[in-house]
Amino acid sequence: MRTCFTILLLSLVVALETVLAISCYHCQDEGSGWYYDPTCGMPDYHGRTENGEGSSCSITITGSGLTYRGFSNSTLDSCAMDSDGGVTCSCTIPQCNTNLCEQCQ
Repeated sequence: MRTCFTILLLSLVVALETVLAISCYHCQDEGSGWYYDPTCGMPDYHGRTENGEGSSCSITITGSGLTYRGFSNSTLDSCAMDSDGGVTCSCTIPQCNTNLCEQCQ
């Protein structure tokens, strides 16, 4: 009985890890360090990927034009504009954050 419970518990942990992790492009086109990629702000980006916690991938383009690609907890495809002219969009399919939020324009 204890063995069955242990197997069930381990299966649940693996299932939760699968649900809570998504593979997304992860970069920024400013600064230096691990996530820096000068091509991060290019349309149709296909660079550095990472498995991360979250339910969606995201792209943020600041009002000054800097681009960040990474993870979001949004459960829907979404767009948000901010007061300085920046935009953030999210998408729920692995590695879907290749664009520049054109769907939000």
